[in-house]
Amino acid sequence: MKKGGLLGLTLFLVVALIVGLLALAFLGMALLGIFTLGHGDWFKLSSCHCECSPLLEAGEIKEVGVYNGSKVYISNVPGKLIVESGNSSIVISSNLPVNVSQLGDEVVISCSECYKYKNGIVIVRGNLSELEVGKVMGKVEVGTPLKVLKIGDVMGSVEVLSPVEVFESGDIMGKVRVKVLKLVKAEDVLGKLEILVPRNYSVDLKVDDVLGNVKNEAKGDKKVKVELEDVMGRVEIVNG
Repeated sequence: MKKGGLLGLTLFLVVALIVGLLALAFLGMALLGIFTLGHGDWFKLSSCHCECSPLLEAGEIKEVGVYNGSKVYISNVPGKLIVESGNSSIVISSNLPVNVSQLGDEVVISCSECYKYKNGIVIVRGNLSELEVGKVMGKVEVGTPLKVLKIGDVMGSVEVLSPVEVFESGDIMGKVRVKVLKLVKAEDVLGKLEILVPRNYSVDLKVDDVLGNVKNEAKGDKKVKVELEDVMGRVEIVNG
Protein backbone atom coordinates (compact mmCIF):
# COMPACT_ATOMS: atom_id res chain seq x y z
CA MET A 1 0.00 0.00 0.00
CA LYS A 2 1.30 3.48 -0.83
CA LYS A 3 2.19 5.90 1.96
CA GLY A 4 -0.66 8.26 1.00
CA GLY A 5 -3.18 5.43 1.01
CA LEU A 6 -2.04 4.24 4.44
CA LEU A 7 -2.33 7.76 5.84
CA GLY A 8 -5.81 8.14 4.39
CA LEU A 9 -6.91 4.82 5.89
CA THR A 10 -5.53 5.85 9.28
CA LEU A 11 -7.39 9.16 9.20
CA PHE A 12 -10.59 7.36 8.19
CA LEU A 13 -10.32 4.94 11.13
CA VAL A 14 -9.68 7.79 13.59
CA VAL A 15 -12.70 9.73 12.33
CA ALA A 16 -14.87 6.60 12.47
CA LEU A 17 -13.81 5.98 16.07
CA ILE A 18 -14.66 9.55 17.09
CA VAL A 19 -18.05 9.39 15.35
CA GLY A 20 -18.82 6.08 17.08
CA LEU A 21 -17.99 7.48 20.51
CA LEU A 22 -20.14 10.55 19.88
CA ALA A 23 -23.03 8.33 18.76
CA LEU A 24 -22.81 6.29 21.97
CA ALA A 25 -22.77 9.48 24.04
CA PHE A 26 -25.84 10.87 22.29
CA LEU A 27 -27.63 7.51 22.71
CA GLY A 28 -26.99 7.58 26.45
CA MET A 29 -28.27 11.14 26.68
CA ALA A 30 -31.38 10.20 24.69
CA LEU A 31 -32.17 7.26 26.98
CA LEU A 32 -31.80 9.45 30.04
CA GLY A 33 -33.97 12.09 28.40
CA ILE A 34 -36.85 9.63 28.08
CA PHE A 35 -37.23 9.67 31.83
CA THR A 36 -36.11 13.23 32.64
CA LEU A 37 -37.80 15.34 29.97
CA GLY A 38 -40.52 17.39 31.60
CA HIS A 39 -39.63 16.27 35.11
CA GLY A 40 -36.87 18.72 36.01
CA ASP A 41 -38.27 19.58 39.42
CA TRP A 42 -38.56 15.94 40.41
CA PHE A 43 -35.00 15.11 39.41
CA LYS A 44 -33.52 17.76 41.63
CA LEU A 45 -33.44 14.73 43.93
CA SER A 46 -30.41 13.45 42.06
CA SER A 47 -28.92 16.68 40.66
CA CYS A 48 -27.53 17.91 43.97
CA HIS A 49 -23.77 18.59 43.97
CA CYS A 50 -21.21 18.37 46.70
CA GLU A 51 -22.05 21.81 48.12
CA CYS A 52 -25.54 20.61 49.12
CA SER A 53 -26.35 19.64 52.68
CA PRO A 54 -26.24 15.89 53.39
CA LEU A 55 -29.55 14.04 53.29
CA LEU A 56 -31.42 13.70 56.56
CA GLU A 57 -32.37 10.30 57.97
CA ALA A 58 -36.14 9.86 57.58
CA GLY A 59 -36.42 8.19 60.98
CA GLU A 60 -39.33 6.39 62.62
CA ILE A 61 -42.53 5.50 60.77
CA LYS A 62 -45.61 7.15 62.27
CA GLU A 63 -49.29 7.25 61.42
CA VAL A 64 -50.13 10.36 59.41
CA GLY A 65 -53.91 10.04 59.42
CA VAL A 66 -57.05 8.05 58.65
CA TYR A 67 -59.23 8.97 55.68
CA ASN A 68 -62.45 7.80 54.03
CA GLY A 69 -62.16 7.10 50.33
CA SER A 70 -61.53 4.45 47.70
CA LYS A 71 -59.04 6.21 45.41
CA VAL A 72 -55.47 7.29 46.18
CA TYR A 73 -53.06 9.46 44.20
CA ILE A 74 -49.38 9.53 45.28
CA SER A 75 -46.60 11.71 43.86
CA ASN A 76 -43.14 13.11 44.66
CA VAL A 77 -41.95 10.32 46.96
CA PRO A 78 -38.20 9.56 47.13
CA GLY A 79 -38.33 6.22 48.88
CA LYS A 80 -40.20 2.96 49.14
CA LEU A 81 -43.96 2.94 48.60
CA ILE A 82 -46.04 0.10 50.07
CA VAL A 83 -49.78 -0.30 49.45
CA GLU A 84 -51.56 -2.99 51.47
CA SER A 85 -55.08 -4.27 52.03
CA GLY A 86 -57.02 -2.93 54.98
CA ASN A 87 -60.49 -2.09 56.21
CA SER A 88 -62.84 0.49 54.68
CA SER A 89 -60.75 3.43 55.93
CA ILE A 90 -57.45 4.50 54.38
CA VAL A 91 -54.61 4.61 56.90
CA ILE A 92 -51.44 6.44 55.87
CA SER A 93 -48.13 6.00 57.69
CA SER A 94 -44.72 7.43 56.83
CA ASN A 95 -41.38 8.65 58.11
CA LEU A 96 -41.46 11.53 55.61
CA PRO A 97 -43.15 14.95 55.95
CA VAL A 98 -45.92 14.06 53.49
CA ASN A 99 -48.89 16.29 52.75
CA VAL A 100 -52.30 14.62 52.58
CA SER A 101 -55.48 16.16 51.21
CA GLN A 102 -58.83 14.82 50.10
CA LEU A 103 -61.07 15.75 47.19
CA GLY A 104 -64.31 13.81 47.24
CA ASP A 105 -63.52 10.11 47.22
CA GLU A 106 -59.85 10.63 46.33
CA VAL A 107 -57.00 10.93 48.85
CA VAL A 108 -53.94 12.80 47.55
CA ILE A 109 -50.47 12.21 49.02
CA SER A 110 -47.55 14.41 48.00
CA CYS A 111 -44.34 15.78 49.46
CA SER A 112 -42.48 18.93 48.41
CA GLU A 113 -39.69 18.56 51.01
CA CYS A 114 -39.10 14.82 50.85
CA TYR A 115 -36.05 15.16 48.60
CA LYS A 116 -34.10 16.26 51.69
CA TYR A 117 -34.44 12.80 53.28
CA LYS A 118 -33.06 9.30 52.75
CA ASN A 119 -34.57 5.88 53.56
CA GLY A 120 -38.09 7.24 53.24
CA ILE A 121 -41.14 4.96 53.36
CA VAL A 122 -44.81 5.63 52.70
CA ILE A 123 -47.35 2.96 53.66
CA VAL A 124 -50.99 3.02 52.57
CA ARG A 125 -53.47 0.52 53.99
CA GLY A 126 -57.09 0.36 52.97
CA ASN A 127 -59.83 -1.07 50.81
CA LEU A 128 -58.98 0.70 47.55
CA SER A 129 -60.52 0.51 44.10
CA GLU A 130 -58.09 2.80 42.24
CA LEU A 131 -54.46 3.82 42.76
CA GLU A 132 -52.35 6.26 40.76
CA VAL A 133 -48.63 6.68 41.40
CA GLY A 134 -46.36 9.29 39.82
CA LYS A 135 -42.86 10.69 40.35
CA VAL A 136 -41.49 8.07 42.73
CA MET A 137 -37.79 7.30 43.16
CA GLY A 138 -37.73 3.92 44.88
CA LYS A 139 -39.46 0.57 44.96
CA VAL A 140 -43.25 0.43 44.54
CA GLU A 141 -44.97 -2.57 46.10
CA VAL A 142 -48.73 -3.09 45.72
CA GLY A 143 -50.31 -5.87 47.76
CA THR A 144 -54.02 -5.17 47.47
CA PRO A 145 -56.49 -6.00 44.66
CA LEU A 146 -57.48 -3.00 42.53
CA LYS A 147 -59.82 -2.17 39.69
CA VAL A 148 -57.39 0.35 38.18
CA LEU A 149 -53.65 0.85 38.79
CA LYS A 150 -51.80 3.66 36.99
CA ILE A 151 -48.06 4.09 37.45
CA GLY A 152 -45.78 6.63 35.77
CA ASP A 153 -42.48 8.45 36.26
CA VAL A 154 -40.94 5.80 38.51
CA MET A 155 -37.23 5.15 38.91
CA GLY A 156 -37.20 1.82 40.71
CA SER A 157 -38.81 -1.60 40.57
CA VAL A 158 -42.58 -2.10 40.55
CA GLU A 159 -44.09 -5.25 42.03
CA VAL A 160 -47.84 -5.85 42.01
CA LEU A 161 -48.46 -8.84 44.28
CA SER A 162 -52.28 -8.86 44.11
CA PRO A 163 -54.30 -8.99 40.88
CA VAL A 164 -55.53 -5.75 39.32
CA GLU A 165 -58.16 -5.49 36.62
CA VAL A 166 -56.49 -2.71 34.62
CA PHE A 167 -52.78 -1.79 34.71
CA GLU A 168 -51.48 1.29 32.88
CA SER A 169 -47.86 2.41 33.05
CA GLY A 170 -45.51 4.91 31.47
CA ASP A 171 -41.94 6.08 32.06
CA ILE A 172 -40.64 3.36 34.37
CA MET A 173 -36.93 2.68 34.78
CA GLY A 174 -36.72 -0.65 36.56
CA LYS A 175 -38.13 -4.17 36.67
CA VAL A 176 -41.93 -4.47 36.55
CA ARG A 177 -43.90 -7.49 37.72
CA VAL A 178 -47.71 -7.31 37.62
CA LYS A 179 -50.69 -9.62 38.03
CA VAL A 180 -53.56 -8.52 35.80
CA LEU A 181 -57.09 -9.70 35.02
CA LYS A 182 -58.30 -7.65 32.02
CA LEU A 183 -55.93 -5.08 30.48
CA VAL A 184 -52.25 -4.08 30.43
CA LYS A 185 -51.07 -0.89 28.70
CA ALA A 186 -47.32 -0.43 29.19
CA GLU A 187 -45.35 2.39 27.55
CA ASP A 188 -41.80 3.67 27.93
CA VAL A 189 -40.45 0.93 30.18
CA LEU A 190 -36.70 0.43 30.56
CA GLY A 191 -36.25 -2.93 32.28
CA LYS A 192 -37.68 -6.43 32.44
CA LEU A 193 -41.48 -6.63 32.24
CA GLU A 194 -43.21 -9.70 33.67
CA ILE A 195 -46.98 -10.04 33.22
CA LEU A 196 -48.95 -12.73 35.05
CA VAL A 197 -52.47 -13.56 33.87
CA PRO A 198 -54.93 -16.02 35.48
CA ARG A 199 -54.89 -19.72 34.71
CA ASN A 200 -56.75 -20.71 31.53
CA TYR A 201 -56.21 -17.21 30.12
CA SER A 202 -54.20 -16.30 27.04
CA VAL A 203 -53.47 -12.78 25.80
CA ASP A 204 -54.54 -10.57 22.92
CA LEU A 205 -51.08 -9.09 22.36
CA LYS A 206 -50.24 -5.86 20.56
CA VAL A 207 -46.55 -4.90 20.34
CA ASP A 208 -45.05 -1.66 19.04
CA ASP A 209 -41.34 -0.79 19.32
CA VAL A 210 -40.12 -3.38 21.82
CA LEU A 211 -36.34 -3.79 22.00
CA GLY A 212 -35.97 -7.17 23.66
CA ASN A 213 -37.27 -10.71 23.57
CA VAL A 214 -41.05 -11.15 24.02
CA LYS A 215 -41.90 -14.53 25.54
CA ASN A 216 -45.62 -15.33 25.64
CA GLU A 217 -46.44 -18.62 27.36
CA ALA A 218 -49.97 -17.79 28.59
CA LYS A 219 -52.53 -20.36 27.43
CA GLY A 220 -56.30 -20.52 27.77
CA ASP A 221 -59.65 -19.84 26.16
CA LYS A 222 -60.28 -16.48 27.85
CA LYS A 223 -58.33 -13.36 26.92
CA VAL A 224 -56.40 -10.59 28.64
CA LYS A 225 -55.57 -7.60 26.44
CA VAL A 226 -51.89 -6.58 26.50
CA GLU A 227 -50.57 -3.50 24.69
CA LEU A 228 -46.81 -2.80 24.76
CA GLU A 229 -45.14 0.29 23.31
CA ASP A 230 -41.57 1.58 23.58
CA VAL A 231 -40.29 -1.13 25.91
CA MET A 232 -36.55 -1.74 26.22
CA GLY A 233 -36.06 -5.06 28.00
CA ARG A 234 -37.20 -8.65 28.16
CA VAL A 235 -40.97 -9.26 28.28
CA GLU A 236 -42.46 -12.43 29.79
CA ILE A 237 -46.18 -13.27 29.83
CA VAL A 238 -47.18 -16.35 31.81
CA ASN A 239 -50.09 -17.89 33.69
CA GLY A 240 -49.79 -17.40 37.41
